[in-house]
Amino acid sequence: MKMNENKPNFYTVTQVHDLVFRSALSKTTIHQMIRAGKIPTVDFLSKKLIPAYWVDECLAKSRGEQ
Repeated sequence: MKMNENKPNFYTVTQVHDLVFRSALSKTTIHQMIRAGKIPTVDFLSKKLIPAYWVDECLAKSRGEQ
């Protein structure tokens, strides 16, 4: 299987807000979910980055795939 070189390994909160939740949740709520441990993150400098695997899983669930 060839790895997609254009696919990011991590997303910002803003990207997840727009891509996964389609603005159904506020960025504040996403940050609260991160603090509660419901969304995995990696700290990079002063940003919280969300792993692409988690985003992919959420998108698959929203399409009814698993």
